[in-house]
Amino acid sequence: MKTMTELLEVEERNLLFIERRWYALHAFEAELTRVTEGRAFRIWNDIVWMMVLDQRDQFFVHFASWAKSVCNSGGLLKQIQGVHVSALSISRRALGEKRGEKKRSTQARREAFASLFPDGATRSATTPSGGDVASLSERFRLKVKALLDDRSTNRAHPYEVAERERAPMLDLVQARALLDHAEQLLNDLRLVADGSWLDYHDTNQAGVESVAADLVDAVLCGPSSRKDLLWGTADAIRKGDVEYVWQLRERYYERERLRNASSDVMLDATEK
Repeated sequence: MKTMTELLEVEERNLLFIERRWYALHAFEAELTRVTEGRAFRIWNDIVWMMVLDQRDQFFVHFASWAKSVCNSGGLLKQIQGVHVSALSISRRALGEKRGEKKRSTQARREAFASLFPDGATRSATTPSGGDVASLSERFRLKVKALLDDRSTNRAHPYEVAERERAPMLDLVQARALLDHAEQLLNDLRLVADGSWLDYHDTNQAGVESVAADLVDAVLCGPSSRKDLLWGTADAIRKGDVEYVWQLRERYYERERLRNASSDVMLDATEK
């Protein structure tokens, strides 16, 4: 049987992996909005565009699956309720806690305990009851309900649900808020259990901003041969009037923005 810390480490690794897609998608959305200034645009590489949309939908599918698993039978919260309640007692010293740190650590752990188990804190309990954990599980289930509904009716089963029965589609901002909530849940549990917490961050090996720029260029400019023609790469190299490729890129998008300043579309677009 896994210890409380081991259970949390599994969920933390899973959530960090899921978040990698969010960071990449957020960077792509930000760069696309920047170069198009939010105008409609024509898609010159539908394959790359569909791949980006697939990544977006897969992010929501996996995040929803993770969120549901946390509350399911055999999931993190059910295991805590069944056999690990005593591991969340704030009456014992946290793992690795030094005597001089006890007062500060205890206060932080009490605050995390109250956030997780408000009824237990009201009772001045130092260890949550099974009912406290069940209440936490229900609150989390309700918090992520919109995510699960979006997954089921829009992302995972788009052809099985009538249009009128579909849930609202969440955007990346709403997804970020739910990711933050999930991170806080795991960190509060970790803080109560052993006085530690995890610093969540982008774990992609490739820089998401650089990759996002390449994907945006592929969508808006098409294959590399067409992109080079639009940017005037060959002429610029021959004339030696630029030092870096990114300068050609920025000049091109600036020309398009100016050319379409009086229009509601970007790059002579008719589709989005």
